[in-house]
Amino acid sequence: MDERGGKMASQQQEVIDFCYGDGTPPVPVSRSERQFPFTDISVNTYRTIYTYPSAAPRTASVLLTYRPLGARNLLASTDQVLFYLETTIYPEAVNTTPAFALPDNVLQLPLNRPAVLPLATRDAEGDSVVYSLTRPRLSECGFASTSLPGYTYPNAVEQKGTLRIDPRRGVLSWNSPTSVGYYLLEVKAEEWRKGRKISETYLDLTVATRDLPGQPAAVLPPYEPVQEAPDNKFELTGEDLIVTVYPVPVQGTLNVLLRSAKPVKTQLHLLNGQGELLGEFYPSNSVQERWEINTRPLPAGVYLLRLQTPEKTYVQKFTKP
Repeated sequence: MDERGGKMASQQQEVIDFCYGDGTPPVPVSRSERQFPFTDISVNTYRTIYTYPSAAPRTASVLLTYRPLGARNLLASTDQVLFYLETTIYPEAVNTTPAFALPDNVLQLPLNRPAVLPLATRDAEGDSVVYSLTRPRLSECGFASTSLPGYTYPNAVEQKGTLRIDPRRGVLSWNSPTSVGYYLLEVKAEEWRKGRKISETYLDLTVATRDLPGQPAAVLPPYEPVQEAPDNKFELTGEDLIVTVYPVPVQGTLNVLLRSAKPVKTQLHLLNGQGELLGEFYPSNSVQERWEINTRPLPAGVYLLRLQTPEKTYVQKFTKP
């Protein structure tokens, strides 16, 4: 967390509201440990114990302020300072969700040299774990999370070099950081047992690149965009807004979430594959809007979502099996 808020920031970090994801209100949880890798950034640990009333999939999460500021790959806005973490569990069997290994130097990476971070540890039950790079998330208690607006993968800031993670070994490689500063990285760990996914955990990591003396620069490989893992969402992205639609393909309710860095006037249209208008949605002139569209009466087929702003029109196709 960012410590530049002084005493007020420290006091607000002592207790956080933890969402267990079962419909109950968030619960205050006290901090149990605190470390300072840098004078202006702290690493905080919180511990809680909870018994769920039934064995249904749950997404436990926290939504915090004081995300470390000034990351070169995150546009600055009020919404984007929020700090969200989540873990989804499928409690059908005894299980320990995958942990991440954080080397001592994980927050400092050398400039112009390949950075290698082994993040995986052995799974307690011997389950298969698949790692992927993804975008930081944002949500509120009880709602599905979406990608954080304004995020760019670190190597895409200057479009130099490569950023990859080994899906099985969990080794993250950045070849190579070329500018000094803070960067945000997000890693997803999916845990599988007998062909079924039993957990999904996100690691949200702030790293700092430093110009360390006495190290020759490495040969920089050509720029390569990050290969993101497939998801059951699609996004319509503009310069100042992002609209996330899920799940796709859709069977029942189609969720549409709009987030914008500034107030924006939009219109959302639902059309069939022939371009015929099926529904119109007009949000308020705000930075956040949510719609739930009932698709159950619609026949199977191809559909279109059309988002119109004063500057541009975005169209995305999706299917209902």
